[in-house]
Amino acid sequence: MFGSKKLLKSSRSRKSGKKSSAKFFFKFVLIVISTMTLLSGISYISKLKSITIASINFEGNLSVKSSDLKAFVSSALNGSYGHILAKSNSLIYPKGDLKNKLLNNFTRIKNVELKLKDFQTLNVLITERKPVALWCDQKCYFLDEEGFVFDEAPQISGSVYTHYHGFISDENIIGKTFLNSSDFKDLSHFVSNLKNEQINITDIFYKQEQEFEAVVEGGGKILFNKKTSFENTLENLNSVLEDYKVENKNGDFFKNLDYVDLRFGNKIYYKKH
Repeated sequence: MFGSKKLLKSSRSRKSGKKSSAKFFFKFVLIVISTMTLLSGISYISKLKSITIASINFEGNLSVKSSDLKAFVSSALNGSYGHILAKSNSLIYPKGDLKNKLLNNFTRIKNVELKLKDFQTLNVLITERKPVALWCDQKCYFLDEEGFVFDEAPQISGSVYTHYHGFISDENIIGKTFLNSSDFKDLSHFVSNLKNEQINITDIFYKQEQEFEAVVEGGGKILFNKKTSFENTLENLNSVLEDYKVENKNGDFFKNLDYVDLRFGNKIYYKKH
């Protein structure tokens, strides 16, 4: 009698366990189906045409082709986040990532602004880099005002731009910087000031430890460094020019000049041929 009661309780326990397992499985399936339905609904809504970027306009690009930009942006907006949310959705499109990719892949572009005209139209405002000089080795490349190398330059005759040499030793030149931004701006300002004094510099060679050699159009070289500020260097050079004009009745200082050495502060040396 006692044994039969044990068997009865065991049988009931097994039945209760089976019912609990069935309920758990049913709840699990219900949660999975509900989650999939919810995600499918969200995915469907994210792809609605009314909030999908369908038109891309570009402004400000002169050298970079709009067709290349459009193909790149369209590719970046293709696909989805986690195979669920469409990247082309104007409410959640990858604005920051798209901007960074444009700047990294198109070195002629200095700045990008992304603005939605409406839920279906994206305006891309481009600011391109402007060449102010060339960096040259076997080939020449454009430099912007910060010394950033942004594109290969065609063969240019004459001295439209000052040619800079040295400092950059990498094989991949584009994307590199000649000096740092601040030093290059100071050096460019120095070259401009020389030009204002009717001294046109065709080439500047970076030598070592912030020493430079500038080639003057028509002959002669100017040796200078960063230890003496470019402003003081210019003042020292003007002092030499004034003294030379007095002593030589307005003679041309740079005629038959080999070099003038401005690397030692107020101690200035020059040599004629």
